[in-house]
Amino acid sequence: MREILRLLESSEGKSMTRRELDDELCPRGFRSDNVLRSIRTLDAMYEVAYREGRFPETCTVVLFQPVADPIPDDVILKILEGGDGSV
Repeated sequence: MREILRLLESSEGKSMTRRELDDELCPRGFRSDNVLRSIRTLDAMYEVAYREGRFPETCTVVLFQPVADPIPDDVILKILEGGDGSV
């Protein structure tokens, strides 16, 4: 799973197809069925978004990006209370 995350981090657009992941990992000794199992596990853990297609070329894996600046709780509370929420 770490190799998949590393490959996605280094890829353009932080996304790859399942075929591209297989082409990178299978020559290094990873099995295709284990790559798929790892992708599905990462999807369940909300680390990646996996859009399954009919063929490996149409399956895409996209790395989730962390939120840069989360909104503070007190600002959210002001917004919900009807205030303007300006800091």
